[in-house]
Amino acid sequence: MKRFAVLLAFAASSAQAAEDFVCSGSSAIREFVGYYAHTAIIDSASRLRSWPAILKSTASDVAGLIVQNDNVFLSRSWHEGDTGGHCIKRDTRGIWVREASDPDRLLGPYRRVATPTENEALAYLALFMSGCYKSNDAKRWCFSRREITIDGVPFKGEFNLDTMELPEYGTSFRVPGGPLPLLVFAETAQGWAAYWDDFVTTEGRVPVVVGRSHPTFTLTKESQR
Repeated sequence: MKRFAVLLAFAASSAQAAEDFVCSGSSAIREFVGYYAHTAIIDSASRLRSWPAILKSTASDVAGLIVQNDNVFLSRSWHEGDTGGHCIKRDTRGIWVREASDPDRLLGPYRRVATPTENEALAYLALFMSGCYKSNDAKRWCFSRREITIDGVPFKGEFNLDTMELPEYGTSFRVPGGPLPLLVFAETAQGWAAYWDDFVTTEGRVPVVVGRSHPTFTLTKESQR
């Protein structure tokens, strides 16, 4: 009898745990809408200050989470695509994901980094690259969750969360019309050093060696007042 009671209690607790999850297709998903980052990404961002390095702090295919249109999508490295259908729940540590194709696999925790109306990529960038800087060619660069500007004019480069074919020594921006397709920012003691570079699979590419290659320009953090 006692064993039967224990089994009933276990079944009840398991059912309750399953009920804690809200699954894609449910209207209850709407309270979770937004962009989420794995806490490993958030915790390592200010320390590593390089998107390729930050992304290596966890499995890149589950580094991010998107909740929209009553569906839950995993980042899948931001280039593989995901049909969604996952289930999520919240506890004191953040959001947890039960994968549709592997219900026994629990992913997380995740924390929201942006609302649905905000720019997902810039929200991630702001985790480690924000504020205003003076360049050695007398320009003022400002990075925020809303935009990147040079002397108040929007920067034409695009930060992309997908790192496929990108250099690993810094954070890359795709810049249309540049001398090379990428402008890569590598951290320095004062701020950033920027290098024009190409995709790593480009034939004849000359690799940049930080500390040895001459940067196109450098950025120095403005003093806080």
